Parts: sequence; C-alpha cells; structure tokens
Amino acid sequence: MKHIACSTIPLQSRTLERPLRELGPAEWARELDEIRAGGFDAIDLADSWLAPASLEPTELSELHHALLDADISVAGLSIARRSMIDPVHGDANLDYAHRSVECAAALEAPVVNIGFHRPLLPEQLRTQFWMVPGAADDRGEETWRLAVDRVREIAVHAAALELRVSLELYEETLLDSSEHAVRMVEDVGEPNVGINPDLGNLVRVPAALQKGWVDILRECLPYMSYWHVKNFIRLEHPRAGVFLSYPTELGVGVIDYREAFRLALDAGYDGAICVEYYDGDALGTAIRSREYIERVLADLRPRMPSDAATAGVRHEVRR
Repeated sequence: MKHIACSTIPLQSRTLERPLRELGPAEWARELDEIRAGGFDAIDLADSWLAPASLEPTELSELHHALLDADISVAGLSIARRSMIDPVHGDANLDYAHRSVECAAALEAPVVNIGFHRPLLPEQLRTQFWMVPGAADDRGEETWRLAVDRVREIAVHAAALELRVSLELYEETLLDSSEHAVRMVEDVGEPNVGINPDLGNLVRVPAALQKGWVDILRECLPYMSYWHVKNFIRLEHPRAGVFLSYPTELGVGVIDYREAFRLALDAGYDGAICVEYYDGDALGTAIRSREYIERVLADLRPRMPSDAATAGVRHEVRR
C-alpha cells in the first residue's frame, strides 16, 4: 500500500479562536506537525478542515510549503458535502470541484475524492449525524444522467493533470451501494475514474443492512482507486426496529479490516489507506488505528507483490 494517511477530519471540530483559514499558515503547520508526530507521513486532505479551492493562490502556496516543512504528502483531496447534483447548489459545486482539481495538482495529490453527500440538516447537527436521515438524492434518470455527465467532466479535467477521480460510497446518495457505484464508473467511461469503498458509511446506517460489507467490497475491488477506512459498532434489535451504531477503532467494529485488507491485497490494490474518525480524541484514535493497520499489513505482507511492498506501484482502475 502506498500510504497509511490520516484524514484531516479529526482536526475540523477543534475549538479555535477564529476560523482556521484566518489563523494562517503557522496554525496549519502546527496541526500538520501533530499528524506527523502521530506517525503519519500523508494526509487525506478533507476540505472540511481547510478548503484548498477557497484559498487565494498565495495561501495555497503557503499550504504547500507547510506540508513540505512537515514532511507530509497529500494522498488525496476529499471534497465533502458539495454535491455536483445538489438541486440548488449543483452548478456552484461543479465549479468548486474544478477548482479542487487544480488545487490537487498544485499540492501534488494524485487523487480527487468526490461524492454526492450534501450539507448536514439541522436535526443531524444535534446528534450523531448518521443516526438521522439526511438529504436524499433523487433517483430519476435525469438526475443520474446529470451525475454521469458532471463526473465525466471532472474526470476529463483531472486526466489532463494526470490525476484520478474516486467516487465515495455514501448513504442516501446515488453512490449508496456497490452496484450503483460500479454502474456510475461504467457509465462515466473514463479510465481515471474509480471507487472509494468507504464501508463505514454504509454499515453505520440506522436500519437493517441490505448487504454485508464483504460483498460490497468484493464488488468494488476491480474499480478501487482510493480508500477511506473507519469502523462502527452496531447494536440491532430488528423486532423492536432498533438499529444503533457508534464509531470505534478500526480493529474493533463490525468490519473485519484484517479480512478487508487481505481481500484488497489479493485483488492488487496498492493505493492509499486513509484513516477517518469522529468524536472524542479523534486524532488519538486515528493513531491507534494506524498502528493496527501496520501490524495487520506486516502479517499480510507475504501476499504483497515485492515491488508494491517496497515502492508502491500505482494501482490502475481496471475495466
């Protein structure tokens, strides 16, 4: 695997005296140094922490220098809650995605991760957001074609800059199942488009699961180009209609990541593994999850091709 990267999500909920952008490069560098001290040499740059597409050119350059000074690379730039098919903000979000592609190239990030999830609703902000239904995508053919056309447009732009685009599985969106994600990749038809099988987004839903995580992952593996990993504990009482979930460390929840990594390695995946977490000491939990990943990969290393184990050969999306 190329990198075990830390998502910047654990940094986004910190109490700051002013917005992070206003605090400037010194604060950005301090937070990046914390990630580096936690043993990570790469980040999944979630734009909910700091949005490169909203920065001035001088600020983007300062962010790049902060990353270089911290000796941290960008495994990918993840766009969150800016759906290009949002019925109100879709056009503006499409423009934002184009700017993000340019920023990813400037920050030397090989992947732009996109999805169709929308901003949290007020009810979601009052509790664990995944436990409350969010804005759901329209399932009509017109919306599907719009999504295909806009992903293709972003993919062509990304390809011109030698970047890949990864589509993130996410509940209540057009990418809420492996079948839909595979269909989207095939309909878009661009060779630099793949799937981010973020299994945690699907196993956390407060409802009976329609498919197990193993089947979801297996169906995504031929198209897999990026990977957000997180885990959840689930408590279910189907007769009472009660389904509860809560985030946990990677080696504890309902997803067996030892098996998931084995399946991914056997399928030839050698891209980034990006650790996400919410709530509490999220960075501390991410660090412990990194240690878990390192132990598991060490156990599984005989399965890795020798060149991928040492050099991280680029994984191409297979058609």
